[in-house]
Amino acid sequence: MSYCRWSSNNWQCDVYVYDDVAGGLTTHVAARRRIVPPIPDIPWEWIPRFGAVWDNEQCQAVYPTRCHEWAAKIAFRLFSLWHRYVHMATVHLIPLKNIGMDYDGHSFYSEDVDTCLDRLRLLDAMGYKIPKQALLDIETEADAQRTGDEP
Repeated sequence: MSYCRWSSNNWQCDVYVYDDVAGGLTTHVAARRRIVPPIPDIPWEWIPRFGAVWDNEQCQAVYPTRCHEWAAKIAFRLFSLWHRYVHMATVHLIPLKNIGMDYDGHSFYSEDVDTCLDRLRLLDAMGYKIPKQALLDIETEADAQRTGDEP
């Protein structure tokens, strides 16, 4: 599982943090970042659902009418077109620049969550862009490990 990737926060993340297969966590620090953020993607939550409810037996969304289903499919197609041809196209057109800080391009392995969290707080204080939600998720996991509430 990853806590954040380069694409987090509309491609404005300088670290890639994930659970390592050997246990612990791995953190990769970017060496470069985009000079400006790309055109934002449409949040998934904004796509209208048109009254759909999830049917666990059929493993699919069920709509009140065929018109609702048709409208939902069109909305999803428009979202897909925006994502693929506008958002992702602009991402690759934006030039990258060197970040210019001490840990550019470094990778770190942390045997426990607390060590990873301390390192991310240090990188955040230095000016690397780290999503606040990733820090909160790792803090929550660290608290769960300390209290023994791990799943």
